[in-house]
This record gives sequence, structure tokens and C-alpha cells, in this order.
Amino acid sequence: MHSSIANNSRASSGVWPQSDNTPAREEGQTPLLQTTPCATQKKVKNKRESFLKIRCTDAEKKTIKKKAKEAGYNVSDFMRFLVFDKSHRFPKATKVIVSDPCLIRSINAIGINVNQIAKDVNRALLFGMYVDWDKIYSVLISILYDLNIIAEGGSNAR
Repeated sequence: MHSSIANNSRASSGVWPQSDNTPAREEGQTPLLQTTPCATQKKVKNKRESFLKIRCTDAEKKTIKKKAKEAGYNVSDFMRFLVFDKSHRFPKATKVIVSDPCLIRSINAIGINVNQIAKDVNRALLFGMYVDWDKIYSVLISILYDLNIIAEGGSNAR
């Protein structure tokens, strides 16, 4: 009876998978709880030895300290949270490109010309009509010339 109590106490420990009549560990069984070499070693802390100094007004300093305290942080942890936590990141500022309305009209006119050429060629091919490829080529070269003028800074191509 004493041996069955010992077996039952081991079986109820929950450390080794087993049935009521088996010993605590049989060959080939793996423990449910394992310790890894890393778990037994001391954790190495990242020592923060570098300082970062910023310039701010007295009012800004008070506000930073107040907001850190309200959030439950010291100033250092609060700043780290603001910089490294992704849940509150601000969207990156996008550059607003100001462009010349005349330039936009010129490029739009060129795009319209290219679309008209494509429509005419597709219609001619659909109905088996003659396509003057030399004329199309010369018009496309003219458009390319206009685009080069625009790219070099002149917007009065057409």
C-alpha cells in the first residue's frame, strides 16, 4: 500500500505524463515541464548608459514631465514609449508638391493626343483599314520631343 501511495503522489504531480500504474518516468517519455539552459542562466540586463539631451522651453519641460506622470511613466520611459511603441505612431508627413498649372495642362494635352492615336489605330486595325505607321511614328516622336522640353523646364511645348 505504501508503494501505491508513492506512485499516486508522483502521478498527481503533473510533471511526467503517465497512467496510474506506471512509474514516474519510463524510458522514452519526455517531461511536460522542461528547463532550458537559458532559463537557468541569469538574465542579462541592457544597461542604459548613454544620455540624450534635448533643448526645450521651461513650459515644454513641464508639459513633458506632467504627461509622463499622467501616463504612469518617468520621463525616460515615457520618451522610449513614444519613440518605440507602434500603436500610436504618427503617419509620416507627405511632401506637398506644388506644380505649375500650365505644366499640368501641357502634360494633359499630350496624354489626350496619345489616347487619340491609340483609339484611331485600334479602330483601324479592328475594321481592317490601312494604318500609316510612319505618320504615327512621327507624331509619337513629336510628343516625345515635347515631353523632353517639359522635363528640361519649359512648359510651353504645345
